[in-house]
Amino acid sequence: RAAGAVLVLGVVVGQVALWFQLRALCFSDVDTGWLALSAVQGLYLVSRMPLRWHRAVEVLGAVLAILSCDVSWLGWQCLFPAWRSLHNFLLQLLLPFLLTGLAALIYLARWQIEGRSSVAAGDKNVRAKIILRNTNYLPDSLLTYLHTRLISFLLMMYHTLVLTSLSPFWCRAEPDGVTLYVERMPDVTCGSAEHSAMRVCATIYVMVVLIPFPLLFANQLWSSHKVDVLNMYDVMERYGFSYLKFNNNVPFWDFVLLSRKALLALVVVAVSVPMLQAVLAVLLFNTAMCLHLVYRPMVRPAAAALESAGLFCGMFMAVCGMIFFPSIDTAVECVGSFLLVSSVGEQCSANEVQKTRVAGLLLALVALLLLLALYLCGAELRGRRLVHSGARRVKELQRNQQQRHVTHPRTKQEAA
Repeated sequence: RAAGAVLVLGVVVGQVALWFQLRALCFSDVDTGWLALSAVQGLYLVSRMPLRWHRAVEVLGAVLAILSCDVSWLGWQCLFPAWRSLHNFLLQLLLPFLLTGLAALIYLARWQIEGRSSVAAGDKNVRAKIILRNTNYLPDSLLTYLHTRLISFLLMMYHTLVLTSLSPFWCRAEPDGVTLYVERMPDVTCGSAEHSAMRVCATIYVMVVLIPFPLLFANQLWSSHKVDVLNMYDVMERYGFSYLKFNNNVPFWDFVLLSRKALLALVVVAVSVPMLQAVLAVLLFNTAMCLHLVYRPMVRPAAAALESAGLFCGMFMAVCGMIFFPSIDTAVECVGSFLLVSSVGEQCSANEVQKTRVAGLLLALVALLLLLALYLCGAELRGRRLVHSGARRVKELQRNQQQRHVTHPRTKQEAA
């Protein structure tokens, strides 16, 4: 247990560091990073559908859960033997606020180390840093810093919060038909005191956080767009990480991405028929593809190509889920195939081989999507470095020119 506790503690520290790096990558330096993460999170939601996935796809789902800020996969029991699903539930709902609090401590530490001069509001390069969304940029106000961090963390894990907060409202019956348990939390019995507490917490969280956040966020961007103040310093400092990667006519496209993932999470939780879940997922991805082709929100063609590839991969995974999910009769026959007729066993073996091939094709497609995302992110990072190096070079030349004029003052006649 001690060795497992040390391992879990190390994994938790590494996971928190990964989430901070993902936030910096998606909302600071690279536009394609946020689109790649959205595509991965869509695949994660499809993998949560009970579609009798192949074992390789289940492993892929565990990897995607890490990138979707899901804390339920960690073995907290090694650290706390009394850990239950209720604790996972509360930790998941409080995760964005805990990460924002940790970001506040990092801000105060950087403030003490770097000093006020590096974050002064009168810095001439502040606007350029906001436009380039430089990771090292530190706002002069702690409230502004926490505001941007909290919004970015909520955007990152909103679908997981929807999935977790709505889970206590749907129960499933045991094979005896009498005992009910929460479908996503098998150790929680429906009607118990623990389940009632989870429902109360989920109701408050939905009313206070999940419903107001996207509405207020979209309203702020839309109203700023209508009065044409998106290029003002204060608005760029607070919301520039969200709308600068999209075209000027659709600065609120992050709300569209957020709604798509929230609806997909709602389908996973609320719909009890697995095949219907897969069909609705295909319709959602198809609708998102149509909106993407009509409005063309991306500034860079590479980002648009990555978004299309992610939507296609999500549709393909949902269709593969339909193939993986057999009928009930076929499942019963395959369970007792070796006790019945040999021809049935041969048919079940052939179905398993077919599923393995489809699973391999799906994993290859996801791998190609990730490689494309890494390539585009790397290319954008190289472009950013060239821009930063060019800006630094211009700044050095200007400083040298100013020093030369100070050292060798000239009158207007001499200059002429």
